[in-house]
Amino acid sequence: MAQHSPAAASPSPQKVEALIASYGAGRHDQAERQAQELIRRHPRHPVSWKVLGHVQAQTGRLEQALATLERAADLAPLDKEIANMQGNVLCGLGRKPAACDSYRRALTIDPRDVNALNNLGATLQELGHSVEAQAFYRQALELMPGNAEIHYNLANALLESGAQEEAEAQYLQALRLQQNHLGALSNLGVLLKDAGRFADAEECFRYALKLKPDSPDLLANLGRTLRDAGLQEPAAKCFEAGLAIDPHHAHNLIGKGYLEFDIGHFAAAEAYFKSALTAKPMTSEALAALADLRRMDPTDADWLVAATQALAQVQPVRDEVRLRFALGKYYDDVGDFDRAFEHYARANALKRQRGRRYSRQQWEEEVDRLIEDFPIDRLRQQHAGASDSCRPVLVVGMPRSGTSLIEQIIASHPCAFGAGELTYWGTTLQSVARQPLALDESSVSTLAAGYLQVLGERSAGAERVVDKMPANYSRLGPIHIVFPNARIIHVRRDPLDTCLSIYFQNFNATHPYANDLSDLAFHYRHYHRLMKHWRHTLPAETFLEIDYEGMLDEQELWTRRIIEFLNLEWNDSCLRFQDTQRKVATASNWQVRQAIYTSSRARWRHYEMLLAPLLELQELGH
Repeated sequence: MAQHSPAAASPSPQKVEALIASYGAGRHDQAERQAQELIRRHPRHPVSWKVLGHVQAQTGRLEQALATLERAADLAPLDKEIANMQGNVLCGLGRKPAACDSYRRALTIDPRDVNALNNLGATLQELGHSVEAQAFYRQALELMPGNAEIHYNLANALLESGAQEEAEAQYLQALRLQQNHLGALSNLGVLLKDAGRFADAEECFRYALKLKPDSPDLLANLGRTLRDAGLQEPAAKCFEAGLAIDPHHAHNLIGKGYLEFDIGHFAAAEAYFKSALTAKPMTSEALAALADLRRMDPTDADWLVAATQALAQVQPVRDEVRLRFALGKYYDDVGDFDRAFEHYARANALKRQRGRRYSRQQWEEEVDRLIEDFPIDRLRQQHAGASDSCRPVLVVGMPRSGTSLIEQIIASHPCAFGAGELTYWGTTLQSVARQPLALDESSVSTLAAGYLQVLGERSAGAERVVDKMPANYSRLGPIHIVFPNARIIHVRRDPLDTCLSIYFQNFNATHPYANDLSDLAFHYRHYHRLMKHWRHTLPAETFLEIDYEGMLDEQELWTRRIIEFLNLEWNDSCLRFQDTQRKVATASNWQVRQAIYTSSRARWRHYEMLLAPLLELQELGH
């Protein structure tokens, strides 16, 4: 700790050294007595005030520490350590704007003070100014590039502002510098999970758990990752292990609730979510999960009060987004459409600010490339290495178009199995699909074997296995080349209802178009153009289109057509799909467990005056 020349007579150097030695050794009681004695004898000696302020702060007496450090700053206005410590104390008192002023004062004294740069960045980030925070972290890293903690902090700020790729690079750099950095491992795992890279996320969390096996937080994150990957039983073991360590751990309780939710046990799910709120009141994720359990009504007034109170608290952006989507759903359910849209619009605005930016040019070019790379003559010819299997059934379409309903109907047949949204094609085709000529015999047979293995892991005996990843609509060319006998079902829904439902859904980072109505309209137009191409190029015997509204009007007609298309014998259970007990880990979980209902048809008309960017889509029909 630096020493200063006081304005009045100073204590002996030996006494000052003894004071600093006591503080440095953590002997706080002794250091406090020594500091107070020196202040009594030499009231204008800044080091004594400074050490006393440090001791008071580290023993939790923050208001006393602040007053003491103010006195020290008066005596030594050019001491950057005092300014930094004042900032830390103000942060502890929740006075973050004032803390920023203190850190800025430290930087005025020494613009190269790495601690002040890092502290200022962290405080700005907590205040929601993640972009500004990044500038200070970068300055700190120019001065100290080998500091893993600052790389970690910069990664958090980048992630908060939506720069996922650079955030990932910074987490990896932090881990290169400090291999066992638990924060970097955990947050990198969350980033990878949200991006759908479940295997990579799982690797992060399992490594972190080797370092800290008794962490309920890490177990909860690993459980969430496994659930999102469709591995419910291993996920359950993680949540149960976390609850064995801490029976009141909110996120493991929420995880157990989601597993019950997935299999349609809504009462059990509700009990877990409420237990999470008891353990940790106003937890945004639990409140949002309760809103998704069913259609809400005015009797849910207690939930509304709790969610509104939680929103009024200072929330991280992710939590505010969750709460606003949940409040939007509540008000939509009870028919207060103006208030519902206010919450949805704010939630989407926040996601745009911090999410991955949507590139219209990139999407248009991707559709152009797919149309060019997969012409009709290429899709109608035989390809070496292709599989003749009829097991795969691909249910595709825009999100929120009815794909979960169609999967539930098929999965109700005793010879079929619904595998949910498999990430296989999105992961494996990232390189191959960008180089279509690379679909040679070796790559085609490798893709086929890998996919059949995935389907076999989900169901060893079913004649048909449904992969209802909606986004596979952009991969139908290579999928058909690899599996020419696979059945493809494209679900179409009214464009405005589809886009509105997307806008009202809290999707992950893989749907950057979802948070802006103009982007949604643009994305839908080019999806429509691509599906027109597949309709023309794919063989009719492998490609079936279903209008969601048609299913609502003529359920048995369309259900029979689907079962016939799959070359399965008719079974009446397909008409009673709502009774089928199975896992459904999508946003449509509650809906697919209800009988056919029509209340979601033309839902957009409740919001017509607010949907100008989408209205042009009416001309497209389905």
